Amino acid sequence: MNTTLVKTLVAAAALATTSAYAASISFSDAASTAVPNWSDTLQVAQFDSSLGTLNSVTISFAGSNTGTLAAENLAATAGTMTLQGTATYTLSSAVWNFTGAAIASRTFAANAYDGTIDYAGTSGATFANATGSYSNSLSLSSGLSAFIGTGNLSFGVNTVGGSSYSGTGAAVAKFDQSADARVTVTYNYTAVSGVPEPESYAMLLAGLAAVGMVKRRRRD
Repeated sequence: MNTTLVKTLVAAAALATTSAYAASISFSDAASTAVPNWSDTLQVAQFDSSLGTLNSVTISFAGSNTGTLAAENLAATAGTMTLQGTATYTLSSAVWNFTGAAIASRTFAANAYDGTIDYAGTSGATFANATGSYSNSLSLSSGLSAFIGTGNLSFGVNTVGGSSYSGTGAAVAKFDQSADARVTVTYNYTAVSGVPEPESYAMLLAGLAAVGMVKRRRRD
């Protein structure tokens, strides 16, 4: 067998045993919905290097603030009333820190006080399931050593609740809020598989056919 055929068969055998391809895997952790102010630690698994070579990481954070907003105009004149319930998030970790807010807001036109503080009627309103959301993400392609290992990455999450009212000078308002939070880490990597690629079959068959031709020629 000549050197060229040997190289052909070796290359085909290598392709038949390994194949590199792009892949991704995600891990998430979430905090239970609770009334701000609260703090929690979210954890996600590090990237297992036995899966392949880590190329980039995307960290995503999402939080929502849901509750009931209500107000009653006590003034003798009509006016526009705006209610806001806020959950301010602070996320801290070894690789990413930020602050953002999920704001639930409602605006309505209220008539002069109707004589009853019931957050309804002509001078008041109640908004159930008023929701605000916040999301942020970060993609990293360098400095990835902190993400590789067999342990967990920790993200500290802190929420601070707040509320505000604007509009008529005399009013009463109430806010009932709950906030949640979720962190997702996605690992984008190059994986190695033992499944042969289609072109490796063709190369291997071509090499074997060439070997057969050489043998036939020698017999002739």
